[in-house]
Amino acid sequence: MAAEPQRGLLPRSLRIVAVGLSAVVLVLSVGGWITKQVLVGLINQVSVEFPPGYHRPGEQQNGSTNYLLVGSDSRTGTGKEYDQYGIVKGGRSDTQILAHVAADGTTTLISFPRDIYVIIPSYTDNKGTVHSAERNKLNAAFEDGGPSLLIQTMELLTGLRIDHYVEVDLSGFKKITNQLGGIDVCIKKVPANLTGQIDNLNDDLSGFHGHLGVNHLDGEAALAFVRQRHGLPDGDLDRIKRQQQFLGAMFRQASSGSVLFRPDRLLPLMSDAASSITMDQATDVDQLLDLAQRIRSLGPDKLRFETVPTHWPTSVDGADSSGLINGASVLIYESAGLQNILGPLRDRPTDANVTLDGRPLAPPDAPPIDVVVRASNEAAVVHALAAINAAGFRTASSHIETPPSNKTTITYGPDAEASARALAANVPWARLALDPAAGKSLRLELGEPPAGFGPLTRVTPPDFPQSNEPKPAAGPANAASPANRCTY
Repeated sequence: MAAEPQRGLLPRSLRIVAVGLSAVVLVLSVGGWITKQVLVGLINQVSVEFPPGYHRPGEQQNGSTNYLLVGSDSRTGTGKEYDQYGIVKGGRSDTQILAHVAADGTTTLISFPRDIYVIIPSYTDNKGTVHSAERNKLNAAFEDGGPSLLIQTMELLTGLRIDHYVEVDLSGFKKITNQLGGIDVCIKKVPANLTGQIDNLNDDLSGFHGHLGVNHLDGEAALAFVRQRHGLPDGDLDRIKRQQQFLGAMFRQASSGSVLFRPDRLLPLMSDAASSITMDQATDVDQLLDLAQRIRSLGPDKLRFETVPTHWPTSVDGADSSGLINGASVLIYESAGLQNILGPLRDRPTDANVTLDGRPLAPPDAPPIDVVVRASNEAAVVHALAAINAAGFRTASSHIETPPSNKTTITYGPDAEASARALAANVPWARLALDPAAGKSLRLELGEPPAGFGPLTRVTPPDFPQSNEPKPAAGPANAASPANRCTY
């Protein structure tokens, strides 16, 4: 089922971040400098670090800035009330927004579904264990390697440098919702062809229970509402729509006179909002507030909203008869559609650092590669070698060895680490191996790729099932329109 790019209305997941940021702006408009200093002490900061030799996209030369806005679901302090199997290991990035702020103030906000199937680069965990690059759901990057690995994954996916990282913890919504006295949301019936098959009103996994029409939610029910995806026709995509509806209502209520001009209500609300925000060490509060003000004040001619187009996986993507890849339910992003969104955001100097698909090019001083092919999957070999050539790597020698191997290894010397990591990003199933005696040399032993990798690029996506739900009539729409307030 396809997910169409969302234009003309605030992306579903953006409200998770926008409300938290805008809430801080409201405090400053009342409390001034002193209040700002208090909030600075409440906002958390995280250190974002990259592995030695990591080849980042170049800085934008056209004066634009890129923010990665993340709604995280750590479930800290919620016990088992939203997960019948216990506390989820690590944090989850439920929502990811790339906010591209151009020099003229024009802002593009791109929503990335958490379940899209992406390349996650190799990383070393906090125990010193090296993990090979793999394809997985986007939110696995955050869960496994935190903000640093998520930023690397997003840079690899988009070819754009992430300048600032801002995270809002979803558990903060519980307190904020209660401070506001609860939030009203609207739920509609599931499509007629799914009636009796799914239940969007009662979900034991998230803990949400509601009814059709308007529901008044306190903090606990609100958290369950924005987390539910089982029982929704389009799963995670419909959850994103729920999150927009909920946070759109929260935004309107927080901006109302009953809160804005009541310091006794406003200050506790803003304290909860600020304490739920985490940003990287390179981002200061003024930059955070500037972004929030832009989101709040820009008109439709200066604000562009997009959602990465996706489809359910087919056999061409490596899916089995149940539509799963390696046992997981994922979404396949449309490469051409994503590039159509990202193309206008790029500038020429930055493009020189990445391929058309956003993978890093070979560094200028990259040594030629000795290639050993140990794979029987001829198509996979052709795709891998094509990706290497497209990235500008040169081949010193190549030959075939038998028997085939299930391992793909990039062996590199201490002086070729940057080149090795760029190469690994273009052959994402490869494992990096350092040879202290290899100097500045690269060797690629190309084995069979894991099941489900399929082609690394696709020019024309295959046909895929379309939604049977009727599309709304054309006409102006925005986040405040009543037609946009009811979701599944």
